Amino acid sequence: MFPSIQNQMLEHLKKSCMALNDDLAGTGIVLTENDVSVIVHSRTEVLNRYGRIGLNTEIIETLIVRFSTSPFIQPSEFVEVVSELYEIFQYIKHETDDMIFDEEIVVFMEEAFNGPAQGSLAYLAEKEATDFINGYRGLED
Repeated sequence: MFPSIQNQMLEHLKKSCMALNDDLAGTGIVLTENDVSVIVHSRTEVLNRYGRIGLNTEIIETLIVRFSTSPFIQPSEFVEVVSELYEIFQYIKHETDDMIFDEEIVVFMEEAFNGPAQGSLAYLAEKEATDFINGYRGLED
């Protein structure tokens, strides 16, 4: 992707994430410019690791809003958790060959994180995501 287009997308993502502070009111989470920069940088690293081009910037925003009300995430850990959730999201996308809608993956992640994983990112990534992927592939545990 051309650097100028990529930079414009990243700036748009940063502004969009900062605008989410209104939606986060009442959760105890307030995203600073530094927080957003960390999340966006982490997103770029994850995409590079998977050899992907990130045209969809809405997933980060969706993860921020959907997980902001989780009883298992402390505001002080929120930026790190969102970054790790994005990595898990991309792992699932990669392992399912992009054949599952983004919203379906986010709903699965939210239900698993707040349910069986009880806020454990390791359990979400290692057990729940693996089971989800194997279910997609038609494999059993």
